[in-house]
Amino acid sequence: MGYDLRAEYNKDGTVSENSGQNKSFPGGPTCTFRGKEIPALITCSPKGGITSDILKEAFKRLDDLGIYERAPTMRPMALFDAHDSRLQVLFLKYINDDAHRWTFCIGLYSIEYG
Repeated sequence: MGYDLRAEYNKDGTVSENSGQNKSFPGGPTCTFRGKEIPALITCSPKGGITSDILKEAFKRLDDLGIYERAPTMRPMALFDAHDSRLQVLFLKYINDDAHRWTFCIGLYSIEYG
């Protein structure tokens, strides 16, 4: 989220009211990739680890921003370890949906449906 020590903090305001450009909480970092600005995805889980929901949201954000080129014979690929969070139904459904299909590999083994 970031914190700007130079900005005035409204102690009676909410986090939302203190968030934004030139405010105490200006927002997370961004990067530019392929000419597109990608904002930070700030999230957390109850146990502090990655979850299937967080993975789905991260990949959805990349898809919504149009970061990777897609064509009938070309789609983005991701490489994962075999941790359980990468294999949950929510995430697997998302990356296997025809509207935004990804190729993903677990270790050296490629899994592709359809």
